[in-house]
Amino acid sequence: MATKKIVSKTKPATGKKPAPEEARQWLAIVEPDYRAFWVSQGPVVRSLKEMASVLPRFSREVFEHHVNAVKNDLAAWVREVIGDRTLAERLEKTRTMSDAVAVLEKRLLELDRVAAPKKSAKRVAKKK
Repeated sequence: MATKKIVSKTKPATGKKPAPEEARQWLAIVEPDYRAFWVSQGPVVRSLKEMASVLPRFSREVFEHHVNAVKNDLAAWVREVIGDRTLAERLEKTRTMSDAVAVLEKRLLELDRVAAPKKSAKRVAKKK
């Protein structure tokens, strides 16, 4: 008897381009507050864009509290709360703050491009 592989319709396979609705969801503000990322000795982060704004200002100690050889809180939050497995896997591979910032900023550009509404091409009729 053959088994069927069940694929979630809300989470694309890793590396696939997300649907616009998924990108908008991943860029949204996290609610309720208990699902936010609570930075050690710092702010509460409620979205990927907020994270991109505050991450470069982490002290080395704060970054290493969240990302080290034992754990990667940033990748875990992105996977479990935001839902973007592609970004989470990329962040799992980072060990420095500059690498994490670069990965996050690159993904935000990708998501912004996908989430942006497409402008319809209007044909302009020339008057004779």
